[in-house]
Amino acid sequence: MTIPHLQDNDGQTVLMVDDKPFIGLAAECHNSSASSTAYMNTQVWPRVLPLNINTLLVPVYWEMIEPKPDRFDFSSVQDLISEAREHQVKLVLLWFGLWKNGLSSYVPGWLKEDSTVRYAQKRDGQHLYSISPADQTAVDLDAKAFGHLMAFIKKTDTQQSTVIMVQVENEVGLLDADFDYSVAKGPALNRPLPDVFGAAPAATWQSQFGPQAGEYYMAFLYASALQTIAAAGKAQYALPMYVNAWLEKPLGRPGAYPTGGPTVKMLPLWQKVATAVDLVAPDLYVPNFEEVSDAYAAPQQALLVPETRQDLRTVSNLIYAISHYNLLLFSPFGAEDFFNQDVTLDAHLLKAVAIDADAFDWSKTGSVLAKAYALLAGMLPLIVQKRQQPQMHSFLISQAADRGRRIKLASCEAAVHFVKQEGNVSPSAGFILELSENEFLLFGLNISVNLSALEPNRNVGLISLEEGTWQDGQWHAGRILNGDERVRIQVGATPQLLKIKTHLY
Repeated sequence: MTIPHLQDNDGQTVLMVDDKPFIGLAAECHNSSASSTAYMNTQVWPRVLPLNINTLLVPVYWEMIEPKPDRFDFSSVQDLISEAREHQVKLVLLWFGLWKNGLSSYVPGWLKEDSTVRYAQKRDGQHLYSISPADQTAVDLDAKAFGHLMAFIKKTDTQQSTVIMVQVENEVGLLDADFDYSVAKGPALNRPLPDVFGAAPAATWQSQFGPQAGEYYMAFLYASALQTIAAAGKAQYALPMYVNAWLEKPLGRPGAYPTGGPTVKMLPLWQKVATAVDLVAPDLYVPNFEEVSDAYAAPQQALLVPETRQDLRTVSNLIYAISHYNLLLFSPFGAEDFFNQDVTLDAHLLKAVAIDADAFDWSKTGSVLAKAYALLAGMLPLIVQKRQQPQMHSFLISQAADRGRRIKLASCEAAVHFVKQEGNVSPSAGFILELSENEFLLFGLNISVNLSALEPNRNVGLISLEEGTWQDGQWHAGRILNGDERVRIQVGATPQLLKIKTHLY
């Protein structure tokens, strides 16, 4: 059996796990949860398993695995792997090395105390709590530790493939500055562009990118650093690796978001420079889910959502993404919160990460997300086979005035009506998957559907309308909805899967 890997299937990038296509119905725990095995066992696993996840995203901390130079302790990693196997859940490990959210808070104490470490600087010379990507010694130390981690995973996990993917660092880039002024900016921007850009021989950063040259140069430094780190890990154990992006906000300036990170604008540069990184993944808390997903999915032939919002909107985004894009994984953040009804938000934290408070209203999300994951789990092979094919029709309400979609099916037209959105509700979303000329699956929430004939003077009748599940390649019927439900097909605020067979009269 091969190790987890990415594979091209007729133009689709597919994550293969245990030699089968795999989609991560995932959750990410809070940043500090994995630092304690006891905490994971009492506060995380019991709270995330009811979500019906098949994958958990958990951090691995450089400061814990290398507490002293060249002395490695992987006991915490072994505990995570053992717990995941016990619960029959796959893992994605998040390498918190040199940078986490632009800061160097997870580097070992011995490196923090090293007076030769080069910290990034603002224009006025003030040091930032972020080790400069131009500090090659620090980058090499990170790469060495990451290589040891991947070697340990190879030794421990090759046969069982519990760990299926690794995130390299977390939301890299420089906060609170538009450039790392520990680097002499003028001389740096007037250097020739590296050959990888394919520019004219005389081209410099300044001549090629003009006013944005500083941001492009910072992206080059960070992408080069992550190339060094990811390549060191791949040399030991070539699991799929990705980097995640703190997104550039409208009207935002470099430094308000991490300068040099893999934003949409910087994605082509990252793809050229960080070739050992398989994918760039957006952390999606913004309301314009489709727009951002399009921007990352199109050039990569895949979409990976490793971190996303906690409110009910996330369930709608999941349903749309898994049917519309070549989705590899979807993971709401802070999943141990979802069955906790006490929602307390830190206003200072929200301001620091520039995320709207409603994205963290998890009070109603747990049961709805769990139902969606449970229904989708049995459909994953079918979804992988049919997504981006003519038989799959996805829909998601895009704005408050959006009232629905008209979808032409093989034998009739489906008018999908959206529910008016007020407060913390799941926006209308779903998909229709045609199984044959007059039979289809309908999955979604907060929608109603009317069917009409494509031929004049004809009408559409229902041979059957069933609620149920899709398991092992077959339909398993639950209720037969032969009463008033036939007048107008409706799916409420809880995800539901229906199979509909029609006829004309």
